[in-house]
Amino acid sequence: MKYLAFEEYKKLYLKYLEYGRSPEAFLKEDGDLSGKIVIDLCCGNGRLGNLALKKGANTVYFVDGCLDMMTDISPVINAKKIVTNLRVQGVCPYIPEESVDVIFCQQAINYVFCEYLLKALCIVLKQGGKFIFNTFKHKPPSMPQIDSYHCDGYNFTEVSWSDTCDNIYHVQIREGRAPHSHSFKYFSQDQYSLLLSEFFTVECKDNGKSLVYICQKK
Repeated sequence: MKYLAFEEYKKLYLKYLEYGRSPEAFLKEDGDLSGKIVIDLCCGNGRLGNLALKKGANTVYFVDGCLDMMTDISPVINAKKIVTNLRVQGVCPYIPEESVDVIFCQQAINYVFCEYLLKALCIVLKQGGKFIFNTFKHKPPSMPQIDSYHCDGYNFTEVSWSDTCDNIYHVQIREGRAPHSHSFKYFSQDQYSLLLSEFFTVECKDNGKSLVYICQKK
């Protein structure tokens, strides 16, 4: 995946930032955050973690693979930035073991999901701590799907498709700008459940186009 600076990401992915599932609704999957230690995993510009701080979280670790995405993170003592390759380095030794109450990952789990990551998250989660993430419900078909739309005065086009090895490809286009493309592995609900069940008890909630996984450390 090619990382973008946040300002460029914001221009290309405006629809998802402005009209995607709100951080408010996503944080409610864990209830009261008062006094909790939180990880905003694949945090981007940190909108989820910033809101968690406003809702009373004691400390938020903002974790991403690209420092340039972290432009809007609150400059306060209990907001800690960590840049790491999650599939290789995980989140350790950057965060104390068994110190975290809840880990959120909104709209990005497909880029980093693997058994190594789950083991790393379990090291920093407290017993009974939660890992909460969402992902899309259906795999795109092999025939490229084209979605064109108008947003805040600009024309956008997206193309997405899958191959026979369950890789998903996505190209994002906005008029007057260079396109951005990326790919990631598709995991079915059964595949997620199988990998997660070794470490967590899992509840999966259907939110229409997406699924929310609420995973509690065993």
